[in-house]
Amino acid sequence: MSLQIIELSEAVRDVMGAADHIAAQSSLSASEKFLDAVKSAYQKIADLPGIGTLRDYKQPELKEMRMWRVSKYPRYLIFYVTTGTDLIILRVLRGSQDIQAIFNPPE
Repeated sequence: MSLQIIELSEAVRDVMGAADHIAAQSSLSASEKFLDAVKSAYQKIADLPGIGTLRDYKQPELKEMRMWRVSKYPRYLIFYVTTGTDLIILRVLRGSQDIQAIFNPPE
């Protein structure tokens, strides 16, 4: 049984920002292909939630966070957690971003 996909507002901003960047650098068609790849990746994770690599960050609420690459766009990483019924997409980031700083903000 597939999990219900819930995309947090930060993840929506991440994806739309990446799609805008791809459209500006390449084409609208390339941007649409990226969005389709992200949706496909979400569905794959929803079907197989344990597929991603566990990530270790300081915050207890991120203890079970996993990461999965967007197929055909491996520089983009999906960070997510699951509950019994939901797949919660936290962020979709480029691998070149300072991911440690994003998930471990200064105290």
